[in-house]
Amino acid sequence: MINNGKRRVKLVVAILTAVMVLAQTISVFAEEVEGTVCVDDFLNVREEADDDAEILEVLHNGDKVTIVGREDDWLKISGEHNGYVHSGYVAISAEDEEEEEAEEQSAPAQQAEPQQPAQSANTAQQTSGETKNANGVSEQEIGLMAALIACECGAGDYNGKLAVGAVIMNRARMYGGVTKAIYAPSQFGPVSSGKLAVTLSSGAIDPVSLQAARDAANGENNIGLATHFRNVKSGHAGIVAGNHVFW
Repeated sequence: MINNGKRRVKLVVAILTAVMVLAQTISVFAEEVEGTVCVDDFLNVREEADDDAEILEVLHNGDKVTIVGREDDWLKISGEHNGYVHSGYVAISAEDEEEEEAEEQSAPAQQAEPQQPAQSANTAQQTSGETKNANGVSEQEIGLMAALIACECGAGDYNGKLAVGAVIMNRARMYGGVTKAIYAPSQFGPVSSGKLAVTLSSGAIDPVSLQAARDAANGENNIGLATHFRNVKSGHAGIVAGNHVFW
């Protein structure tokens, strides 16, 4: 009887541990959130939040989805479509995105997301009197873009830096602005590592990165609708620009 009691205690502890781990990685929204698929060709709906999971169906550009939760870089959808889709290919309406962010900030036991640095000459925090260009990008946001480009490309050439700037602008249309796109969870490595914050505070932004950011903000684009990139050595298919491949 004592051994059986110990087994039950261990089983309960194991179950509670598993639940706590899942609670740290999965966000369930209090209300359904509407999203729109933004892709060149198609988007796979997978059975689980994994690139290798079984494909349940295929969605196309402009398709509407109902989002009920988030798991890392994946969105859980249900209703007419059921499964998981990668968050990088679904645009959430500005109103719903604000509600989602509020829920994530108030949810317990979640991993903290990188915070935007305090306002300085190069930060992109909005002020009511700032001037924006024709694409809705302010000078402060151009500085933020330039800092991220410098982090991602280092001493790379202009062509590669412009491509990263174009990715930022493509994502800005999905997330509702440059700042939201850059600070969205799990999007850019230098944000989560803290490298972007250090670059912003130091002001160490090279002229080529700044020019590439300004040109991208004004509509220059050498990678089309690409929203992702990796080091060219990865062998991933796509458009090569500088030291990265874009898709």
